[in-house]
Amino acid sequence: MPRVRDGHHADGGGLPCDRVIHLGNGDVEALLQLVFERADDLTPVFKRVGVLDSDFEGELGYGHVGMVIITVSVSRIVTRDGFFLANDGEFGCAGCALKCEMSPLKEAMEPESTLMRRSFMKAATAAGFAAACGLAWGRTSHSGQSEGYRLVASTDRPRILDAAASYVAQAPVTITDFPTKRSAGGLHDFYSQADYFWPNPKDPGGPYINRDGQSNPDNFDEHRKAMVRLSIQMPALAAAWLLTGDRRFGMRACDHLRAWFVTPETRMNPNLQFAQAVQGVSTGRSYGIIDTLHLVEVARAAGFLLPELLGKQDSAAVQGWFGSYLDWLSTSDPGKTERDAKNNHAMCWALQAAEYARLAGNDEARSDVYRRYREIMLPDQMAADGSFPKELARTKPYSYSIFNFDVMAGLCQSLKGLTPDPPAFQLADGRGLAKAAEFLYPYLKDKGAWKWAKDVEHFDALPVRSPGLLFSGIAFHEQKYIELWKTLNADPTDKEIIRNYPIRQPLLWVLRESDGHKSRAARP
Repeated sequence: MPRVRDGHHADGGGLPCDRVIHLGNGDVEALLQLVFERADDLTPVFKRVGVLDSDFEGELGYGHVGMVIITVSVSRIVTRDGFFLANDGEFGCAGCALKCEMSPLKEAMEPESTLMRRSFMKAATAAGFAAACGLAWGRTSHSGQSEGYRLVASTDRPRILDAAASYVAQAPVTITDFPTKRSAGGLHDFYSQADYFWPNPKDPGGPYINRDGQSNPDNFDEHRKAMVRLSIQMPALAAAWLLTGDRRFGMRACDHLRAWFVTPETRMNPNLQFAQAVQGVSTGRSYGIIDTLHLVEVARAAGFLLPELLGKQDSAAVQGWFGSYLDWLSTSDPGKTERDAKNNHAMCWALQAAEYARLAGNDEARSDVYRRYREIMLPDQMAADGSFPKELARTKPYSYSIFNFDVMAGLCQSLKGLTPDPPAFQLADGRGLAKAAEFLYPYLKDKGAWKWAKDVEHFDALPVRSPGLLFSGIAFHEQKYIELWKTLNADPTDKEIIRNYPIRQPLLWVLRESDGHKSRAARP
């Protein structure tokens, strides 16, 4: 393909470009990011995208009709029949082949001032950049999730890249690093103790007793900590790779997947037979299945890494692990008991099953989860006003109501692509995700308005950034939900809050309009 320089083809056979706009380095980065984000509906065939500070490096190509984007040098892209960036950030039409109208973009980008990346993206979107120029990627501008992706990318980009820069230097840690004699299982079996069970003062050496809502600090918690660490670091690394194309981030994320699900010496067995044990009562309980809620976003992130970065053999092993765990969740007695629970435990089971089935390619299981959501969970768990009565009856009604709402919203997002559209689905009386969001929004905005009992613990640490607010705001075009979501704490440090906070990287959940079961990053 001929190179373009100063509005002419480098081989001398080009056409003049009579419309040139000068961009600052920050704007070049923003434009490249915008191009990347608007390419959701194209068939991806790119090798690498890399944006470091204000420079662009690597190669980017999208195969779609006659359009190809290729980086020629730092701060330069060329399109076969569209635009180019050349010579330190000049922007123009390649021979004005499209005869496109540049005035809306030019008006939004006065050369007297350099727009920061976020304001540029906002201005370019408002100016109808893609639509005005007739480029193929512009067709995604009407997609709710495509808009959601741009929203999350612009909001969370610094947060994601700061976190990934820290995590990329840290090696994986798995449960095999923490053997314990308390477990009835082996080195590769996940083990935890039930949070709310304590020694009985009347029988100190006997079976533990329940104190609902009060976590026992003396419990063995190292396996859970290791899994939470995985759930924080690996998705952040994957999100950073999606944003920048920097293979360091993607490859470190793959290291975590290999350590937990592939390597014989360090992998975890695909069951939770020994989770949330109670001393003197049980070596493991069905309630413990909620512990692997922290694998949901790991599975989500894995879909963007395999097979390109992970390799075919290891990709198959990871998919096989989640397929095996899905089978255990669906057929074992603990799994079926958790599936049939009447509160947030069933919703958490469903989110896990849906997302593991998505990664494993089990469409039948996804459809069955959706049927259960429509016919069982939604009718049984939600009241007419959108509240969750069984959560309101707990000793931590505020946190559990928000938690169930977030998990429900994540489930609907995971099931997208099925019909009827999961976020929009509602029962005949109006109960659905929209009703839950309507109920909780006032209390997320003003915790002081909460009409029920305060949580016995950690009430002051809430609320944190709710993925349910974001997903509902996108699905129902409620800007007030999105604006509130932006203001809430995205990275809580309270241990109990983290335990009930499984979706931390919404960027991974809003990449496509409806194709929820297919990973955008399954690149050749």
